[in-house]
Amino acid sequence: MRRLIFSLVFVLALPAIAGPVPRLDGSVKAALASLGNLAGAALPDLDGKVVVVAFWASWCPPCLVEFKDLARLHEAYAEKGLVVVAVNRFEEWNAQENPRRMKRFFARTKPPFSVVSGDGSIARAFGGVDRIPTVFVFDRTGETAFSFIHLRNAEKQSVSHDELVAAVRPLL
Repeated sequence: MRRLIFSLVFVLALPAIAGPVPRLDGSVKAALASLGNLAGAALPDLDGKVVVVAFWASWCPPCLVEFKDLARLHEAYAEKGLVVVAVNRFEEWNAQENPRRMKRFFARTKPPFSVVSGDGSIARAFGGVDRIPTVFVFDRTGETAFSFIHLRNAEKQSVSHDELVAAVRPLL
């Protein structure tokens, strides 16, 4: 009986833990391309590239750290076929939207990669992103090779530069 209860609890919790794994297919690429550019480079063609998609907001302290790591990753691997795209999400959460803060964020981070404005539809296209920071790494065929989702009350706040390098390097 105890084993049955444990199994039932595990199975019921599984969708919340695992969730759908997104794929960077044509419709998701089109959704990304339709988003407005906030900063950095224009969104390049994603076909045949290793793509890192990071969801963030300017009020999110772990996102600031992660942005700097994404910039280092971009600088090291862009010429080898890596594309980094940062999707601004939840900027307006809890009435937090502040254009001056966003401007300061970009002045501090100077993103060399594409930074776009996101909404609920792009979050759904990536399997229902509802936490930031969230990062996906896609291989050249669009399959998810790595993901990090900041969980509520987790000690680990963001993906590290070393983790990103370890995820990206074998795909290039």
